[in-house]
Amino acid sequence: MMDRKYIKVGGSLMNSLTQLSSLLKKLVEVFGPGVVLNVGSGRLGDNYKRWIYKENSSEFSRKVTLENWSIVQMINSNIICSLNSDYVLCFSEEEVEHAHLNGKVAVLNPMAFHRELNDLDIFTCDLKAVYLSHKFCCRKLFIFTDVDGLYTEDPKIDSSARKIRSIKASALKYLTSKCLDDKIEIYLKKYQCGCHIIGVSEFLSSKNLRYDSGLEKLGTIVSCD
Repeated sequence: MMDRKYIKVGGSLMNSLTQLSSLLKKLVEVFGPGVVLNVGSGRLGDNYKRWIYKENSSEFSRKVTLENWSIVQMINSNIICSLNSDYVLCFSEEEVEHAHLNGKVAVLNPMAFHRELNDLDIFTCDLKAVYLSHKFCCRKLFIFTDVDGLYTEDPKIDSSARKIRSIKASALKYLTSKCLDDKIEIYLKKYQCGCHIIGVSEFLSSKNLRYDSGLEKLGTIVSCD
């Protein structure tokens, strides 16, 4: 089987299509073929959340709300595929395999795995990424976001906050500031999945990066203990 890598693109990166286009191009250059990718909800998700709260739409069932989140992520997935022809939207494991055989990046259609994830009570983007990384037999999960890693404290509030280069999954719950979804440490340990958080600005500005050389100097590496 091809050495697959799983990449989760934070929804916040959808705010700048120019930066996103540069990221998509460099991901292909650095990671090569065999990438499985999914994207968060981003600005569309934030707007949907505000609308729900503003209209007090509690009458929406949990099932409908969760399905709407997957639809929002599907829209973002389609945008990614429209920005770069190396990225192909995939609706099944067979389509992922076909994309990789043709040297393409497989972008997962969230609706294709919506029911499976809901049955497992996995709802947030990061937790979905951990599970799907395991499902597609990827060796590591890479999360690209608008922050350059994990810190001991919130760097926007505390000037003494230090960037964490590496940390065990079990220690994540003790951090007061983190850019990951709650309970991710449970799923990293359950599925024995390592995680590497990388800031997009740092990634784009770094030279001579390769999948097996240079990436370890960026962001924060989370081991599965």
